[in-house]
Amino acid sequence: MSLPGRLLRRLLALLFGPLAAWASDNPLPVAGGVAAALAGGVLYSRLLAAGAVAGPTLEGVVPAAALSVLVASPAYAVAVVAGLAVLVFWRR
Repeated sequence: MSLPGRLLRRLLALLFGPLAAWASDNPLPVAGGVAAALAGGVLYSRLLAAGAVAGPTLEGVVPAAALSVLVASPAYAVAVVAGLAVLVFWRR
């Protein structure tokens, strides 16, 4: 392997090594965080499709439209709450 390749590999290992080690040691909290992020993304896209959000932030959320999205797909809201709970509170 060439010198730039080895340098890049060492730099990536230095930056992401501790995160990868923690993720390897704690697979359930990582899975909970990923599930919460994906479910949150689905809810956000449904809020955008319903016209409940005007822009990229959640500042101007119309409460009635947001409630209708949550009632139409409650499993995603439960997945966000459960995933975050596992990520934050799971201890071995």
